[in-house]
Amino acid sequence: MRRGPGRAGPSLEPGRVPRPLVAGGGRAQPCGLQQEDVMPEIVVYLVEGRTIDQKRGLVKDITEAVTRNLQVPAENVVVQIVESTRDSKARGGVLFSDRG
Repeated sequence: MRRGPGRAGPSLEPGRVPRPLVAGGGRAQPCGLQQEDVMPEIVVYLVEGRTIDQKRGLVKDITEAVTRNLQVPAENVVVQIVESTRDSKARGGVLFSDRG
């Protein structure tokens, strides 16, 4: 995806990988970014029906995994759960609402 002049965000050509991480202050950081600027966002797509306690556990576990593997503080990690109704999601051409 190419971005024009003055646009925010990385500019990646097809086949290129994101900027490498460099060590700094004991934590790996994308080149040119400070730790407070690194804010990973994880989006989870689910069919509706999970309890609030299941969602709490999921976002807690995801946050812990991201902080452990990317060396960012938990308060920088954003997790969003996007729920779909069973009649708005399909697999293999069959709506989830039509499955047994």
